[in-house]
Amino acid sequence: MANRRISCPSCRESTLDVTRYDSMMVLKSDVALFSLHCPACGARVSAIQSIPFSLRGQVAEAAAKVHAGMLKDSHAE
Repeated sequence: MANRRISCPSCRESTLDVTRYDSMMVLKSDVALFSLHCPACGARVSAIQSIPFSLRGQVAEAAAKVHAGMLKDSHAE
């Protein structure tokens, strides 16, 4: 299972859940850069993490809507 929790480097709050992200940049079909705010100190926290399984369907659907490379047909045109 993908790790959903990260720690804030400013205050060491350990309850940051990447599924509650402010933004996500998908780097590979299973890896993304997540940005979120720490509720304890307000710092902006960014981390590269595996995309949790609970978000992968949404990521695939969004990628299909914009014809993202990770879902393009691999056949030559």
